[in-house]
Amino acid sequence: MPDRRRRVFGIDPGSRATGFGIVDDTDRGLVYVASGCVRPRGATFIER
Repeated sequence: MPDRRRRVFGIDPGSRATGFGIVDDTDRGLVYVASGCVRPRGATFIER
């Protein structure tokens, strides 16, 4: 029987930066894939 695998993508929508995380949910447990942060340049929160 093939391994069950599902990719999970999570987003943290912050007001100054947006974070994300990716994990694979496998038969053996959660496996880290990637994570990071996206920050807009320049403008302040009110100007965006």
